[in-house]
Parts: sequence; structure tokens; C-alpha cells
Amino acid sequence: MEAVIIIAVKACLAFLWEVAEFFWDLAFGTSAQDHNFDTMTDMMLGSLPGFIIARALILHRTRLPMK
Repeated sequence: MEAVIIIAVKACLAFLWEVAEFFWDLAFGTSAQDHNFDTMTDMMLGSLPGFIIARALILHRTRLPMK
């Protein structure tokens, strides 16, 4: 369950970042979000550390004891 929470929190933070970029662009007329490719790569790369940490946690918890 902890791994799911880690991934969910990290994905939520990536989502909030994209929402902030969207509102920043609306408020100030900038172009932080040029196109969908930028948004998708930001979301994927923003969520990637959560998957890596969750995988490391699972491997750590399921590691067999040394003989």
C-alpha cells in the first residue's frame, strides 16, 4: 500500500505543477505549456521518481534474508 501512496502523491504533485503552469500562462500571457508533448513529458518525468522509489521500497521489503 505504501508504494501506491508514493506513486499517487508524486503523480498528484506533477499534476499540480501542470495546473500551475496552465494558470500562470493564463494570468501572465506566457507560454510555459507550448503543446501537449510538453505536458505529457513533464507528467511522465515528474512521476518517474515515484515509480523508482516505490520499486526500491518493494525490493527492500521483499528481499530474502542472507544465509
